[in-house]
This record gives sequence, structure tokens and C-alpha cells, in this order.
Amino acid sequence: MKLKRIISLVICALLVLSLTQLAAASDLPDVKDHWAEEKVRQLIDVGAIEGYPDGTFKPEDTITRAEFSSVMWGALDLEEMEGDTFQDIEGSWAEERIEALVSEGVINPDVYGINYEPDQPITRQEIAMMVVSILEPDNAEEEVDSDLPFGDAEEVGAEFYDCVLQAFNKEIIKGYPDNTFKPEGTATRAEASVMAVRSLRVAGIITTPEDKAELPSEIEEWVEYSIEMWLAQDREYNDSLYLLVTYGEKPTSGYDVEITQVVEKDDEIVVNVNFTEPAEDEPVLQVLTYPYDVKEIAATDKPVRFVAEGAEEYVPTITGVDYLKPIVAQSDGIKVFSPAPDSGVSDGFTVEGVANVFEGTVLYSLLDSQGEELDSGITTGSMGDWGYIEPEITVPQEIETGEELLLQLYTESAKDGSIINLVEIDLYHD
Repeated sequence: MKLKRIISLVICALLVLSLTQLAAASDLPDVKDHWAEEKVRQLIDVGAIEGYPDGTFKPEDTITRAEFSSVMWGALDLEEMEGDTFQDIEGSWAEERIEALVSEGVINPDVYGINYEPDQPITRQEIAMMVVSILEPDNAEEEVDSDLPFGDAEEVGAEFYDCVLQAFNKEIIKGYPDNTFKPEGTATRAEASVMAVRSLRVAGIITTPEDKAELPSEIEEWVEYSIEMWLAQDREYNDSLYLLVTYGEKPTSGYDVEITQVVEKDDEIVVNVNFTEPAEDEPVLQVLTYPYDVKEIAATDKPVRFVAEGAEEYVPTITGVDYLKPIVAQSDGIKVFSPAPDSGVSDGFTVEGVANVFEGTVLYSLLDSQGEELDSGITTGSMGDWGYIEPEITVPQEIETGEELLLQLYTESAKDGSIINLVEIDLYHD
């Protein structure tokens, strides 16, 4: 079984469908049993949608050009930009968002002329043009069927036709039961929600449940807390061995990772992993992404060796511990599993984590509430890979129960001796 996903941090800004005052809404009774409920609920579950102050979503209300522009602007995590593309958006709440979309090629000013009419309801064919514009070139230019199957296909504007065709072939847009598309028809907030989710899914920015097979919950959690690190791991669970390669946080959608081959030899399992990155002249979406790939094979006692190909010559692995545990505090080179911030510690406690730092050397110190050092020392992780660390910390007996403590883990710069990779964890003596 192969699963592949790119998760974007920008999902929390995905659907700002109303720029009036919004209130958090976990129920949204007017979405219940609605045809778009699944997509809307997917966004609610990750905190991406809020309803109106009265606790409704108003799924059948129309959405304006300005509002849908704000949706796309937020989804792509763009900065607001000044400009003078359209005469009639000056002073609009969405002015700088619209200009940002023009700069990114999401809005084509040639279609509108000198006026954008931001408060007019957006049409379905306009949405098709905008959502297709975010697809990467290799997606947007692939061969597709050349004719729209809708009975009203001739009503699609010439400047929109190719985009509507692309959106249809990628299942971003669909027709009505009467086999019409209604290109000049307005779009509702529900329709806009669904089309936004579908386009971002095709673009590889977000993943929805239909994109992936079911993973055991423990494996799913392991994937979720591993994706911010560049790391190759294997983990046995029940009768399966899961092979996970994460590429860490990347600044655009042009990065990818794929497990291309798994070969079982007499004495080991060899996993070939291909890394890709955008070419210098390749246009990509400027969004934070977390590429990864995971495969499931039959459990084996043989060691696993990962071989990097493509954009990377090496992929870090983890040593001293079977697999990555949930991270409670971190810096670039130090990841801590325990103790958790604001937890109580006894007279002697163990710090657990992994480190990938210069020469593998990690320093630690425990300070009291006055900043006085109570304990300090050095432990060794790894360099190049992530090595397990478990220093034992001693709390002097004279420290009173409840006193606040500060645990520090860090490294020193080989260049000037300054502190780097600092992790600080507030604790108390119990």
C-alpha cells in the first residue's frame, strides 16, 4: 500500500468566505445533511472555517468576486500587494488581495478590462479559471479530452473554455443533473467551498480523506508528528513494517519525495527514495509544504537501509531508538520527547530526545527559579543522522516542592562559541 501526501500550513487560512465579523461555529446547523457537508466539515475539523455570528454558514448564499479572491489569496498564503490593475477596487477591503492574485496569475486582468466589479457575484466559469491557474505546469498542460460534455458548453466564454475543460477533466468542477454547467451562473458558498478544496487537493496543497487509504491510528499519528523533519524511518506495527520518508518543511509546492523501490535482500531491506525539487526556472506555488511518502510491507527482522536519489544524495535516519516519538519541545538540531513543558520532575529524571548537531555534542543545564545552575553536563547525539539522547538530570535535595525550574539543551557554535539550537523547557519540582 502506498500513500502520498503534501500538507500545507496555509489550510488554516483556506476559507475566509465572509470578511464581515465571523464567529467560531463547530455546529453550523444549516450545513447538516447539506450536499456539501463533507467538504465543509473537513475544513471545520482543522479549524479552517468559521460561521456567521448567528452560528450559521449560509451555504446557499452567493459568493462575490472579492470574497472568492480572498479565499484563493488566503489558501495560497500570499502577501497583500499594492497596484493599479483595476480602477474600481481602490478602497475595497479586498484591493491588495486582488492585486496579489493578479501578480500570481490567478486573476487574468485581460478578462475584466479596467474594472473588476469586486462586489458582483462570481460566476462558475470565473471560478474555473482561477482554480486551474494554481495547478503546476505539468498538471495544467497534460493532454485531456478536448470537448466539454455539457449541453450548454457553447455558452462557456471563449476565454474560459480551456480552463473549464481542465477543471472538468480534473474533477474540480462538475455539471448539474440536467447535464448543464451554467457557466454564467453564480456560485454559492457551498459550491465555492467544494471547488476550493478540490483544486487545492489536485494542486497537492492539501489532502482530503479520499486521497489516502486507511492507516492504523498509531501509524497516522506517527506520520503527523514526523512530517516537519527530514528523516527516513521504519516501524513495525502488528504484522506490517511501515517505511516512512519525510522531507521536512519546504517553502513551495515544487518539492516531492517518493519511495520508488523496496528490495528484500538476504541480509537487509533496501529502500530507494527519490527526492525532487523545483528547477530554477520552474513556477511553483509559494506555500509551506511537508512532502512525505510511506509504504507498508510485510514485517521482517532484517535491517532497513534507505538510499537517496535525485535532488538528495543522503537521507538522515534515526539511531539509538526504534522510531521518532512525539516531540514536546524542539530547535533545528534538537528534538525532545520528554519531559513535557510545565510538567513536574522528581529529584532525578531523564531527558529523552534526538539530536543532529555538529560533532553530535549536546550540552544541558538545569536552572532554579533564580537562574542559578543546579546541574549541567554533556550528552552525545549524532551528526548527519538523528541520534538518541537520554541525559540523567539531578535536582538537589534542598530544592523545595513546587519550585519552578528551567531545563536548557543547546549546542555551541564551532565558529564563535555562541549558543545555538537552544531548547528551553519550563518545569517544576514535584
